Amino acid sequence: TVEKYEYSDYRARAIKDESIPLSAKMLRYFCTPLEYPQTMHHVLGLMRLYQEAIDNCSVPFAFLGLWQVLESAVSFRGETLKQTEIESRINSLLNTDNLLQEGIKLFLLLRNRLVHEGQFIEGGDNLLPTLKLITEVLIGRIISLATDFPTVSDLKTYIECLPLNSEELLRRGKAISLIQEHRNRAENTEPDKH
Repeated sequence: TVEKYEYSDYRARAIKDESIPLSAKMLRYFCTPLEYPQTMHHVLGLMRLYQEAIDNCSVPFAFLGLWQVLESAVSFRGETLKQTEIESRINSLLNTDNLLQEGIKLFLLLRNRLVHEGQFIEGGDNLLPTLKLITEVLIGRIISLATDFPTVSDLKTYIECLPLNSEELLRRGKAISLIQEHRNRAENTEPDKH
């Protein structure tokens, strides 16, 4: 891994008591079989990608792996998104301030440069811990949403709508209400077929 671990005294590296409840909570999520379309199945996939990313010894590949986790967190099966849409969804989910939004924009530029030109900036390994933290926070955010949005379809709808401004949400909500109203009227006015 990129981080260096000292294993000379295992007692100094013991799990701290305050970490045990968090570990127990995470184990509860994953102790039962998870299948698609459960949101926690989506989270499990993200955690596997995250593990692969942080286990990578190459900083550029670890960087790309972490960015892939971010992309996978906000995009879903069969969905093709522009990088700006991915950036917008990440920012909305994290409810980021302007400084962090600029940071995510920088990470996106670095990702594009690495993918398209094969170049990673000198000293880019200093950025890896920040990207790792953002990735961890985003995964945590999706875990917290899993109760309200138990299926991937529910989560996808939420994530798609989250970046929309209030006026657009009201407009869409009105359209959906009218569709439901028209359908109910049509169902109630159908002639009896008996």
